[in-house]
Formats: sequence, structure tokens, C-alpha cells
Amino acid sequence: MKRFLILGVMALFAASSLYAQTKGAASQKKEITVKGKLQFTKDPFNRTYVDYGIRLSKGKGDKKVELMRVTPDANGNFSFKVDATNPQLYNLSVYGIEYVDFWAHKDDLTINVRGVDTCRYLVKNPPFVYIEGSEDNNVLNLVSQATYLNYQRMILTYQEDYKAGQTKDSVWHECVRNNIRALDKDLNERIRLIVRMYKDRPTVLYAVNMLDKKVDRELILNTYDVLIKKFPWFTEAKEAKESFLKNENQEKLLAIGAVAPDFTFPNLDGKMVSLKDLRGKLLIVDFWASWCGPCRQETPNIKAVYEKYKDKGLEVLSVSIDKKESDWRKAVEEDKLTWLQLNAKDSKKLMQDYQFSGIPYIILIDKDGKFVAKNIRGEKIEAAVKKALNL
Repeated sequence: MKRFLILGVMALFAASSLYAQTKGAASQKKEITVKGKLQFTKDPFNRTYVDYGIRLSKGKGDKKVELMRVTPDANGNFSFKVDATNPQLYNLSVYGIEYVDFWAHKDDLTINVRGVDTCRYLVKNPPFVYIEGSEDNNVLNLVSQATYLNYQRMILTYQEDYKAGQTKDSVWHECVRNNIRALDKDLNERIRLIVRMYKDRPTVLYAVNMLDKKVDRELILNTYDVLIKKFPWFTEAKEAKESFLKNENQEKLLAIGAVAPDFTFPNLDGKMVSLKDLRGKLLIVDFWASWCGPCRQETPNIKAVYEKYKDKGLEVLSVSIDKKESDWRKAVEEDKLTWLQLNAKDSKKLMQDYQFSGIPYIILIDKDGKFVAKNIRGEKIEAAVKKALNL
């Protein structure tokens, strides 16, 4: 799931005057209506939702701004108006559980969502949400469905992978591994097709951000150039291209043999710990989060490798990107993680420095703090450790 954390996750573009006929042209105030209905309005377990209601925001990360809160009626219906004078991307947060991005331009929209969580334990595995009413949102619909279906299949496949790993059936285990690789390839192909189909629409940036920046380098840069040429005022396309080239330069600093960027975060006792403090031993660094299913399904693999090679100089460091400290602590306790744990609540710089956009992201660094292996999963973790230890 390296491409979506969505933490999720994806890097989204900010509001801009994309369809103006001339740069800087004055526009009349325009609003569209967004309506929808909650499928579930009552929690069978009578829990109190801290993030009550539906929040409308725009922007991402430290630039995110909440615009309004909407309370559905007794039947779960809701409706509100948003500014579409300049076509732009908005985000809906439904009870802090379900998140939906939508593009506001000229058409009224209908967005039906699940609503409150009816499971005993709150889960961050929201369903696919279809945005009805505009062609522009079809890009978002196609990307969202592709990633949603891929995630569901990946969960099931990793569950099977775990079971296969508990047996001595190597044929079964390798077959499951092939299925995992096939799922990843399938998602890549779907996203590439979406980009090619909608390369002349500003909303295609939503899909471009999911492409493999090495394999799809030419397609990515060509798409940026098409948008920059067709929409000279579309600053997001120009900024995206500049960021892409800047990240390419950053990646050169992350080559195998280069020193891993340092970071400092608090451990479970609140003590600040830096990566450089751990030099002297071979180190697995696992970037993860409590809400990431594939991350926690990877934990048994890390545990097995740690137990097998800890007496030979191997250590493990887990760095959670959980925003809520309580979620992080609970997951550590549930999964019985015995090695050093750090919590990176503000993970933006960390993810930029290490150039990953999805988790789990697992690396191996040597006693001098230099990269030995990157983005390793499953059996590749042990293989990398054995190679580093000359076993």
C-alpha cells in the first residue's frame, strides 16, 4: 500500500481559477449546492463522536482550513452551498471517520455517505463514495474506486499471506506473494489509464500524484506540461512539476550507501530520541500507523526477523505517524511491540525527507546510519538483514 496512506494517504492541489478565459479575469460570485444522505445515523453502541457532524474544508496539511460544519437532519439528509467562483477542491469529513474529496465547478453535486460507524470497534476503512453530478469528479471517482478495491483485495491477500507464512507450504506462500505483486501492478495500470484519459483536465493531478515517479516519469512530466500550456494560470500544475523535479534531486541523497536523514521524536516515555542515537547496530526502521492494516499485518514478519537476528546485532525502530498519541500507544500495546517506539505526529517533513507517500515503509540502515535497503516487505526484510550480516 505504498501509494496510499492515505494518511492516505495523497498530495492534493489547492484552489485555483482554472477555467477563467483570461488570466486575472474578474469572475462573478458563483455557488453550487452539495447535498447527500447518511446511510446510518444512529450508533448501536451509543458512542460519543468527538468529531461530530460533517465538516467542509479546503486545502491540505498545514494549509487546511475548515469552512463550515453541517448537521444532518433526523433522516440523515444534509445540504450546503460552496463557493465555486473559482473551481477548486474541497474535502468532507464525516464524523472524523469518512473523508471525501470533491471538485466544485459549475454543477450541483450529490454525495451519499455511510455516516456513523456501526462496527463495535471504530475502523478507518471507509467505503467507496460516488460523487454524482459532474464530469470533472469522474477522475476522483475512478481513482477512489480503484484504490478502494485494491485496498480491500490487499487486506484479504495479506491475511492469506500471514496464514501461508505460518505453514511450511512454500508453494502456497510464493503463490500469495505473486498475487500481491499482481495487485500492485493492476492498480498502477488503472491509474495510468485514468491519467491518459483525462490528461487535459486539471483534476487529473489527483491521479498523477499516484503514479510511480520513476516508471512513469515521462507520463507525469508530459501531463504537467499539457496542463501548464492549456491553463497558464493553473499554478498548481507548475508547482507540482517544480516539486517533482525537486524530489528527484532529494532522492539522489537517499541512494543505497548514503546516510539516512536524521530525525528526532518522543518515545513512549516522552523522551526525545534521534536516529543518530542508534548508530552502532544494524537497524530496521519501520514507518507505520495504528490505522494502517497492511502495516500491522507486516508486524509478525518484523518480529520474526528481530527474534532471529537480535543476538547478531539487529535492532528495530518503529516510527508511527499517528496524529493521536492514544491510538499509537494502544496499537503498541495490542501488538506487543517490545522494541523502541517513536511517534511522529507531524510527519510532513519526515515523509518529504525519506520520499515516501504511503505506509508501511520499511528500510534497513547499517551501523554507520547508511541505507542498506529501502521499501522492504515480507520475506525481503530477512533477505536484506542476512545480506547485511553476511549470513
